[in-house]
Amino acid sequence: MATATSRLGLLMPEADDLAVDAITGIPTALNGNFLAIDRAIAGASLNVRHFGAIGDGANDDTPAIQAALDAANAAGRGLVVIPPGSYRLTTYLTVRSYTTISAYGAYLFGLGSHSLLRNFSLIGTPDSFPGYTGNSYITVMGGIWDNRGHLAASDVKNNCITFNHGRRITCVDMTVRNVASYHGIELNSIDGGRVLNCRAEGFTDNSALANRAHSEAFQVDCAGVGSSTIGPWDNTPSRDILIMGCSAGPAVDGSGMGTWGSLAGSHTTPIGGYYDHIRVVNCSALSGTLTYGVHAQGWRDSLIGGNTLASPGASGVYVEGGLTGVIVTNNVIRSSGSNAIRSDQVGVLIEGNYIISTVTNNGIYLDGAIHNVIRGNRIENAASASIRLANASTNAFISGNKLARGGITTNAISLANAAIGAIIVGNDMKGQGWTNTTWVNSGTTAAPVITHANATLPNPSVGTGDNWI
Repeated sequence: MATATSRLGLLMPEADDLAVDAITGIPTALNGNFLAIDRAIAGASLNVRHFGAIGDGANDDTPAIQAALDAANAAGRGLVVIPPGSYRLTTYLTVRSYTTISAYGAYLFGLGSHSLLRNFSLIGTPDSFPGYTGNSYITVMGGIWDNRGHLAASDVKNNCITFNHGRRITCVDMTVRNVASYHGIELNSIDGGRVLNCRAEGFTDNSALANRAHSEAFQVDCAGVGSSTIGPWDNTPSRDILIMGCSAGPAVDGSGMGTWGSLAGSHTTPIGGYYDHIRVVNCSALSGTLTYGVHAQGWRDSLIGGNTLASPGASGVYVEGGLTGVIVTNNVIRSSGSNAIRSDQVGVLIEGNYIISTVTNNGIYLDGAIHNVIRGNRIENAASASIRLANASTNAFISGNKLARGGITTNAISLANAAIGAIIVGNDMKGQGWTNTTWVNSGTTAAPVITHANATLPNPSVGTGDNWI
């Protein structure tokens, strides 16, 4: 097993330590001793109990834990251990560069009015770091981090964990709970972030305008005005982010808080840039989300794969406003509220996904998308078309999909509203009772649609007209 040792003393995996599926290339597991602490380099650990933390759930342990974090910073690096116990926090903790926090077995909770952990401070003169020059090389392992957002006053909005303007941020085995309006873990203007095997439990939209139903449990963001807590607001985008093996759902501790807006994603686009090399793999949202499962807004050269998304309020996966090179593969999406997979982007590959029913709309929907490939998907019981191209979607290649009719579905593949240049070949559209197999709406003009060798009865049929769903 090949490893490299970071300045923090962590054994970090090389490429051959990350197990991937031989066919899809999706990471499936971490091999070897990932993130083991090399104490000979990291130095002696700093136990927060030695700094006065009690861990009885009644004492304010914020000063003691912060003192341990400050001691690690003063030493240039350090391992801060928060042993099992219940730690009451009355404000957020600040963690700085080259610090590892080990909180396995610990329960840390707030008062509903503040975040719990940040890599910056707003005390006195607020921290300000351009680009990726802020506190970096930080690892947080374990612990239940409970915002107690169900106790928050109206319109109080907080992240549970926030990292801004830094490099090499890793969160492992963490549980974030009961967040009001914002995010469980936010990676904002981060170069090289890892969120591994983390859980997000419990969310509510506490905003006065009730406009936070999109909030992601695990957010990828940029340093824009209104998006970043600290300056400068230079629109630095997060990049090289891996969110793997994580889950999001409603509270399990009796707080009554519901499920999240989205499992993971972004809802802003960096001005003049993109979020590059974002991967959301092997994650799950089994109890539904308010809007999307994964919202890839402004992503480029990224991967959404191997996720299980049940009952998203809108699309299971929405690829929006980016450029090229996004792959959506091997996801299972069940009972999506709208289109199970939606793309309005250039150069998206949608392959090998299993879509089981939509409440409304289509299985896969291209909305003004260009040069998208839809290949090898299985789509059952979409409310409208199994695959629909609309609004000037151009030069799509649709091949090898298995489309099964159910419910009120009337078309296997529909093209409308100036969708042009599609090639439709080798699809299995043998569902019983289709109104049409391939339907071309009368609004479609310009380049022809080419159909070939699709399994229908007995040859592909192309209809024209306006009377379709």
